[in-house]
Amino acid sequence: MSLRSRFAETALFGMLLATVFCSGSALCRAEANKTPIVEQIYWHGFVSQSFILTDENEFLGSSSDGSFKFSSAGLGALWQPMDSVQLSIQGLYKQIGNSSPKGTQLDYAILDWAMVDEFDYGLGFRVGRLMNPYGFFNETRDVAATRPSLLLPESVYIDYLQFLFRSSDSVGLYMRRELSEGTFSFNANFGKPLLTDEATHAILGGLPGRTAGGNLVSEEFFALQLRYEDASGKWRSALSYGWFAADYRAAPDDILADARVDFKHLMLSLEYSLDDF
Repeated sequence: MSLRSRFAETALFGMLLATVFCSGSALCRAEANKTPIVEQIYWHGFVSQSFILTDENEFLGSSSDGSFKFSSAGLGALWQPMDSVQLSIQGLYKQIGNSSPKGTQLDYAILDWAMVDEFDYGLGFRVGRLMNPYGFFNETRDVAATRPSLLLPESVYIDYLQFLFRSSDSVGLYMRRELSEGTFSFNANFGKPLLTDEATHAILGGLPGRTAGGNLVSEEFFALQLRYEDASGKWRSALSYGWFAADYRAAPDDILADARVDFKHLMLSLEYSLDDF
């Protein structure tokens, strides 16, 4: 058994144990304040539908004739059994042009333990299907109200690779420090990425008329972000790092041989808000 497999099993067991512990604590708290557990759950959701019309090229389907194939909807729940522990889950439906996957999938499922939560600093641990820190908008890119435009820059937020970068089955560590001039935060995730057939094809490539016939195994993904936000709210900055690695196992008569796939991405993001524009 690989170290990563043992790591994943340990994380899963820890999440299960913590959930059982939280459930027991929540029952005690519910008994104390006479509030049913079902009434302690907060529900949320969103729906987004876009229409795209282009006159020079096709984008996300047959956009030259107009396309509604850019839609998303999410439904989630949040439960806080203890002051320092929060469990949240969200299902997501997303359609991006003619690309797959279509339909619903688990967007995230997070057990969040705020080990330290003071006014001027904090430290926490997360486990589950986590949202990866990448740029300013990756973690909320499907919620239209959080985007600065209808479409995010494709050079940064690549739609056909979004399920690789958006979330991963991981463990995570985060911290924040309140300073007199602003807020500094750190966020890191390590675990297994979510690969679709489209993302795998984009990673492996191929020759005209021929594609790689093997599989990616032992996938790993690491995401790290350092962020600083000015206290005035006028500007913010972030340094994001992403690392993906996997072993490629070639099929018989494959155009590729067995190999190690490894790529890294480092990105600096800056944003300044003008008072008058």
